[in-house]
Amino acid sequence: RDLEKVLPLLEMLSSNAMRPRHWEQVQATAGSKVDLSASDLTLGQVLEMGLHRIRDEVEEICGGAVKEVQVETKLEGLQEEWADIRFEFQSFKNKGPVILKAKELALIVEKLEESHTVLGAMASNAASVPFRDQVQSWIQKLSSVSEVVEQWTVVQSL
Repeated sequence: RDLEKVLPLLEMLSSNAMRPRHWEQVQATAGSKVDLSASDLTLGQVLEMGLHRIRDEVEEICGGAVKEVQVETKLEGLQEEWADIRFEFQSFKNKGPVILKAKELALIVEKLEESHTVLGAMASNAASVPFRDQVQSWIQKLSSVSEVVEQWTVVQSL
């Protein structure tokens, strides 16, 4: 019977979402340690730790790990998207390229709004706790960009 309880746990524990912080939580919950430097987790180790007796807690930790990976992936996607965004300028009279191009500016404003929405959801998501500093940093950066773009468009329209 223990094997029936342990096999699903092994599957969850073998997830690529499991990070050292999750293993530390599992160990703290189980009240025992496992060698994290070893590349294999054995059935004997799982049984020895008694993880089948704290199945609900382990499932919660593993489920949280999966949710955290989703947040991590979204943050990486945000980084990639913003790395490629460029402000395009057009010339104004004899002043040179000082006017933000309207089409590109509209796309940037739209991307700012989307990113603020995503980051707002992340900031209130419990799975974002390990990434709280990154999320707050992105919120601050994009808020600054929004303010600059807003001011630029006000000046540009004068």
